[in-house]
Amino acid sequence: MLHSRTGQTRMSVLICGRKIRSGKYCYARVLSFLLWLPCAVWGSSVPKGITDGDLVFRTGDEAISAVIRTLDTSGFSHVGMLYFREGEPFIIHSTPAEHEGVKDGVVIDSLDFFISRSVNKTVSYYHINSGNKDRTQVIKRALAYLGTPFSVTGEEGIYCTALVAQVWKQSDVDIITGTKTIHLPGLKADVIFPENIINSENVRHILPSEAAG
Repeated sequence: MLHSRTGQTRMSVLICGRKIRSGKYCYARVLSFLLWLPCAVWGSSVPKGITDGDLVFRTGDEAISAVIRTLDTSGFSHVGMLYFREGEPFIIHSTPAEHEGVKDGVVIDSLDFFISRSVNKTVSYYHINSGNKDRTQVIKRALAYLGTPFSVTGEEGIYCTALVAQVWKQSDVDIITGTKTIHLPGLKADVIFPENIINSENVRHILPSEAAG
C-alpha cells in the first residue's frame, strides 16, 4: 500500500496480519519480524496430526551429539517420544543429564524444554504409521523405562533411538531400517542412528501445515 505525503512516498507492508510502515526503521523492523517468524512457526506448537507416540527429532547440544552428527546423514542427533499429559506436550527420552541433580537416563521433559536444548531451537516431527494400535499402551510402555540409565552402547542402559524403537517394537511396529557401527577409541557398538528411523517406511515427516493420514 503506497501513501504520498509532502512529496515523499511511503509504503505499508502487511505480513501475517501485521502492518509494518516504511520509514527510518522499516527494514530493521521487517528483518526483525522475519527472524521472529521461524520461532513462531516451529516453537512448541505441535503440527496437526501429531499425537501420542509420535517422534520429535532435534540436533542436540550434548557431547555425544557432535559424534552422531559426523556419522549420520539425517542432520539430527537426538529423538524423543511425544506424550500429551492433560493436553500439554511432553517428551519421553533417554538423555545425558540436562537438569541439575538429575542423572543421565530416561526422563520426561516439556516440549518447550526439549526444544530449548536444540542447537538451532527447532525440532522436526515424525508420525508413526501404526494402523489401529492403541497408543495409550505405547505410552505406558515408554513410561515403564523412566529412570533407566542412558547408554550409547545399550549396556546397562538405553540410547534415545533404541528407546523409541523398542517401545514401538513391543507394539509390533518396526520403525528402524537397521543399525550402524560406531568405531571410537575404547568404544565399538552397533547403534540405531536417527537416519535408521526416519528412513523407515513406517515413519513419515509431518510439516507444520500438514495433517497425518
